Amino acid sequence: MDSSERMKREERVKREKKMGILLIFIAVCIPLIVLPFLSGSSKDKGIVDYVYKAGIAIKKEQPGGDESPSPITPGKTEEKIKFSRLVPKRIPFRFFLAATLILLYMGIIRIDRSRRRARGEFDNIRPEDSPPPVNPEF
Repeated sequence: MDSSERMKREERVKREKKMGILLIFIAVCIPLIVLPFLSGSSKDKGIVDYVYKAGIAIKKEQPGGDESPSPITPGKTEEKIKFSRLVPKRIPFRFFLAATLILLYMGIIRIDRSRRRARGEFDNIRPEDSPPPVNPEF
């Protein structure tokens, strides 16, 4: 391996490591940025309540809005579905946590891959160790 290839590998390793660190940083910042906008949070609630019951409010809740509709009876006319009932009331906090976990995982994988590439583990892959080719006929 000559010096130009070694320099290219080192630059690639540095770039991939920086990208991994950036992904982890973004993943940590997502819940911290969303936290001030949560509705349904208080000091008395635990982490489970934050995950399942807290969220960013999209529209104001009307009093008595969580009640389930009564079953249809033969003498009662059906209500028309209104657009306002289809719009969600809040974006759950767990959606943001899911994005956080995905970005954390991607960042850790990037850093791990850059370390392996720096050690040269991807250089000497033998043909018998590689996966079999996939035929388009299947």
